[in-house]
Amino acid sequence: MKQFELEYHDPETFAGELAALRQRCDHTGLDANLFQIYSEVLDVEILRGVSDTIGLFFPIRHI
Repeated sequence: MKQFELEYHDPETFAGELAALRQRCDHTGLDANLFQIYSEVLDVEILRGVSDTIGLFFPIRHI
């Protein structure tokens, strides 16, 4: 198991970090992912944007 930590600053930077992580996972064969969001910000729209961005790079797969 590997653990990675990303800090959200803005949508573009976050998307770039997720793209790099996706590429790393593809390259190393890591195929199981679990994301936990810890936030002091409780604005649903902001958190939904974070979640949606994660979903773009790591879509839900049904086994």
